[in-house]
Amino acid sequence: MKDKLTYLLGAFIGLLLVCAFYYLAWIIFKRVTPEQAFFAAKLFNENILVIIFLLLFAYPIELMWKSHKARHQSHLNKLAEIEWIKLFGIDGTK
Repeated sequence: MKDKLTYLLGAFIGLLLVCAFYYLAWIIFKRVTPEQAFFAAKLFNENILVIIFLLLFAYPIELMWKSHKARHQSHLNKLAEIEWIKLFGIDGTK
């Protein structure tokens, strides 16, 4: 439970830092090129639902990736064990 809370707190702090960085970058972008900033804001507002959808599914995708990686590692371990038996025999003295 402690690991999950630490993960969520770190994710929250990281999200705040990223938002602050992008906000500052947006302010600079808006002052340098106001016409392009208008079109960028329009595109962002039109695609905000897609962006939120992708952000919400980042954690479940990470869980699926870890599960797949663990399953793949177990298969590799089984193959290595089979190769060991072929090379050295069951008792390891071949």
